[in-house]
Amino acid sequence: MKDLNQSNYDILVIASCMDFSLLSELSKSFSIVYCERVAFEDSLYYKVVDCTKKESFKLIYDLSLGEYLLAKMVSRDLEHELGFPKVIWVESDCYPISIVSYFSSVYGSEVILDYVSDQKLDAKFSWVSGASRLTLVRDKEQAEKYIVSQLNPIKVIPEFTNQREKLDFYKTTLQFVLTSFRSYDVSDLAKKFSESLMHHQDLKNLLIISYCSMIGGGLGSVRPGYWYDQLPSEANGKINTYFLSPLCNRIDPNQIEIKDQNMFSFKGPDDWEWFDGKLKSPVSIQAATWTLSVVKFLSMLPDNLLDKIIITGNPFFLFYIPKLLSLKGKKFKFILDYRDPFAENTRFRYSEFQRDQARNIEALWNTSVEKVVTVNEECAKLVIGKSNQDTVVVPNGYDERLLKLHVNESSAKVDQKSLKLVYAGSVYSDRNLDELLAALEGTSHMLHLVGKVAPGSEEIFRSPNLTYHGFLPYEETLEIISESDIAVLLLSGCHFVSTTKIYDYIALNKYVLGLSPDVSNEINFRNEFKSYPNAKLIGNFTEEIRRFLVELNLEDLQEVDENIRLSFSRRASLGPLLQLL
Repeated sequence: MKDLNQSNYDILVIASCMDFSLLSELSKSFSIVYCERVAFEDSLYYKVVDCTKKESFKLIYDLSLGEYLLAKMVSRDLEHELGFPKVIWVESDCYPISIVSYFSSVYGSEVILDYVSDQKLDAKFSWVSGASRLTLVRDKEQAEKYIVSQLNPIKVIPEFTNQREKLDFYKTTLQFVLTSFRSYDVSDLAKKFSESLMHHQDLKNLLIISYCSMIGGGLGSVRPGYWYDQLPSEANGKINTYFLSPLCNRIDPNQIEIKDQNMFSFKGPDDWEWFDGKLKSPVSIQAATWTLSVVKFLSMLPDNLLDKIIITGNPFFLFYIPKLLSLKGKKFKFILDYRDPFAENTRFRYSEFQRDQARNIEALWNTSVEKVVTVNEECAKLVIGKSNQDTVVVPNGYDERLLKLHVNESSAKVDQKSLKLVYAGSVYSDRNLDELLAALEGTSHMLHLVGKVAPGSEEIFRSPNLTYHGFLPYEETLEIISESDIAVLLLSGCHFVSTTKIYDYIALNKYVLGLSPDVSNEINFRNEFKSYPNAKLIGNFTEEIRRFLVELNLEDLQEVDENIRLSFSRRASLGPLLQLL
């Protein structure tokens, strides 16, 4: 077992290009290794230079191996040759970016994520930025974009007037990260939280644990954030809620912040051996170190002061918390909230061996808790290790506090030869707009896209029938949806998939067009729209979409009763949750 209190050198720099004069000066203060990435035909070539010892060697890999295998091989070979670093400073455009996970999670390195100036915001890096000690960006506008998924500090690189200013900036920055190694003590935080619980013993005290922070604004925080805000009033003041995450609003005393720490925070051999074993499983390592911090925090609390604890995932590593606490003799009452299925999620590309592992892991999680919560009936059927009675559906919905029910103007005013379609969401390989844009070609119809476009799908920007808005605040997105004639849902042919935008579309009384590669398998779509008549599900194929647009008559759009649409609100879904509490 490696000694977690030692590392072999200070900084590993992974970049496609770097200021060598800067590295030379920095190497006078720090032990630095520079790993320059070069794509060469079908190979990935690394020139590795020890800037302090003035030694170098080469690493060459076959690009066909795939990103994660490459990352594992590169980190393994660097560790074999050099040991492991205290800090990894990596450019965000370096392939494979996932190389940092094999150092930061397994060997305890801190991460500085350096976004290059032309780097597009991509969810691929969200987990890296969330776990990094620091993110460097080129300007304030870039910083505002990345704050959405960022859990730790962002630093804007200033404009330098000379090399001395540049050297001082990076020297100070690196020194800050290097000196951040410390054992994370949660005992004072646990003491203060226990005192707060003691003051509210006459209420039901509920703790919600979410790796996605309400401040970060990520989609994963919307559901638990709404519960935190609304459950006390919905329960007539009989429930007191707390929210635990890596980033919180410090003005709110009921929000608890525990930072995501690196492996140097876990010096005990029991922690390390348990953690190291779990890294070999099919569970994503995101939030793994944070999980251990939360376990340490909860283990310091009296069992009887918390009535219930809800853990929401993904990331799913958090679902180990109940089992770990039971091994420490703690007897908290847990509810696991599956925002997505885990073991039986067909969008997770497991091998059969990994799928069996995942089933065993999920059974371990679910048998360690009282109840399991899912977002729809189809997801509930995929739960492993819990009976139907112990699996409760708490649907998502639109936020009635932000979104007022909309009444469409007369459909006679709609020009059906020049329709405005909208898709609010992400574009992936299995959820793509290629067929829809092909169907719109040669027409006056226009598709408005609000969201992110995954790498490999940039070809859609060539379409004259596309208006791309990028990321927009929720309120601005709703405005675009409200002004549209047709709201599009991209589906994956997975029977359990439920997207939150469904509810916004319904609240705004939009005509909803669902596009799927496998219509027969869209069971949940049909369930969601049982009581909503303004919806159509068709195959995501060019000719089928063209026929639909020709035959569509928006004069048939029905104004749906307000009570029906209110049934799709988040408030309406609180009933089943309250019964559990």
